Amino acid sequence: MKISFTNVFKLACTFALSLCITGASAQAILTVNNSSAAGDYQDLGVTVDWGHPIDVITGDLVIVDDGVAANSETDACEPLTNGAEVAGNIALIDRGDCNFVDKAINAENAGAIAAIICNINPNEVINMSAPAGVDTDSIPAIFISLELCNDIKAGMANETVNVTMTDAFNVLGSSIAYATQTPKDQVLPLSNIQAAFQNRGSEVQFGLEIKCDITDPMGTTTTLALPAEETDSLPPGSWIANFPDAYTPSMVGEYTARFYNNGSTTTNYLDGVDEETTKFYITDDVFSHDDGSDSPRRISAGAGRFAMGSIFPVVANADALSATFAIAEPDSIPGEIVTLAVYKLDANGDGNIDEDGSFAFEDVDLGDILGFASHEVVGGSTPHSEITVDIADFNGGGVLKLEGTTENPGLYMLVIEYIDNNTLYLSSPNDIQNAPIAPIIGQDGDGNEVSAFVGNTFVRTPTQWFTGGFNGGPQAILRLNVAEVVGVNEPELEAGSVSIMPNPASELVSIALDFAELASTVEVNLLDITGRTLSTEIYNNVQQETVTMNVSQYAAGTYFVHVRTEEGRKTLRLVVK
Repeated sequence: MKISFTNVFKLACTFALSLCITGASAQAILTVNNSSAAGDYQDLGVTVDWGHPIDVITGDLVIVDDGVAANSETDACEPLTNGAEVAGNIALIDRGDCNFVDKAINAENAGAIAAIICNINPNEVINMSAPAGVDTDSIPAIFISLELCNDIKAGMANETVNVTMTDAFNVLGSSIAYATQTPKDQVLPLSNIQAAFQNRGSEVQFGLEIKCDITDPMGTTTTLALPAEETDSLPPGSWIANFPDAYTPSMVGEYTARFYNNGSTTTNYLDGVDEETTKFYITDDVFSHDDGSDSPRRISAGAGRFAMGSIFPVVANADALSATFAIAEPDSIPGEIVTLAVYKLDANGDGNIDEDGSFAFEDVDLGDILGFASHEVVGGSTPHSEITVDIADFNGGGVLKLEGTTENPGLYMLVIEYIDNNTLYLSSPNDIQNAPIAPIIGQDGDGNEVSAFVGNTFVRTPTQWFTGGFNGGPQAILRLNVAEVVGVNEPELEAGSVSIMPNPASELVSIALDFAELASTVEVNLLDITGRTLSTEIYNNVQQETVTMNVSQYAAGTYFVHVRTEEGRKTLRLVVK
């Protein structure tokens, strides 16, 4: 699909970094009522645009059998042969080579009241989409992880396992429309806070009290509420709530956004409260759609030719120092090259992003690439371990400069790309879903208006980009590390005003300062590859002077010398050997 996004900067200014809690599908809970697997489970995949609402369903589990061993008798890709056992119960089905809807319909034809589909890949939960043109009128279904399924099957070996599925009136599964980690100097007011609520029943719900609690790192909670006249009633189906008040994060740390309904006449969802809680982080130096959690899972990203990118709006000039990613299975591509690139979208300033133009595999316009890095995968590396590579300015080899203002944000896309014959498996935190930043409106190839998201996962096929990424699935670890900006849109110091030698260095580094005018205060910082400050020295009344820095205590690798005066900033790459 080719989409040209018009007026992208105007729209980005209006919506960029707005906190938009939304989801394409309902949250669900599976309660295992007995056996060794007894408990409540919420990390589930749900149906996307197909299947009946769950509401509340309780039944015994029966493993299906379709009698075809070519792939698996338990994948329900063919009509079931054990219909007598399945009838009136909940079908337990393994993922296989047919689409999810076919599985559910085969189970329904055998008399099942609902379906639970088990993954066959470890450490992965997905939402289940339906291919175009298929029959979507089927029994309710949910998707569970391989690990949970194995626990349930172990319990079924000893007794009949009874479960309850529910997705009664609730806040939809949410993703935070803010880069989940955002540098403090890139923050804008969260002025378009939304939540998607859904009445999954057949009757109108009354007496809703829709609120949002945002708790900052110091524990202070700000409560936002919808006007009462907007929450009088909720008919069956989805409804998007728009909170009228804005919220601006003001400190570095973890924030919690809790969306909930505490009306007295609605069907309670979980523990007496209909709610959805999600987190976002204000950082010093990291742009990211993942939260850095330590329970990663695998995304089967692609074989042959694959690229994925995330877009970050830049609202204050910054230096892009490095990119961080993680490979779930490095032994799948040992010795092969993964590349990363930073693109400036709408590089020519005409207001259009042409998805399958200059970003196509066979026709890359190198003029659109601003920054570049490559990494050779080391066989035997620890799976999921984070990899950080420094990004070089593609045209000059120095530090990459990013530009933008609050009024006119710069849109930059960080892309990870693999082109070879094997499969790249990327890592993702266990519970982070796609995280759109800003909705924008564009046109398709026929001139029809379409909507998309700046900041969602962008995936490239061999011929084109498409938005939407992994449908309802996890957001891959892909971080852009920048130097902290203290003064908004500090200008770049003149070329030659700062130089360092020797470079590479192992002990003392000389930093030559040569300014056109006397600088009353000069701040010299040493940053690591991720942008974290390792040391700071302050010098007063400097015009021409050479200062020294001892780097002998630092490990070999890439570092950055960041110099700031009242006139501007300068960042230079330093290699410690």
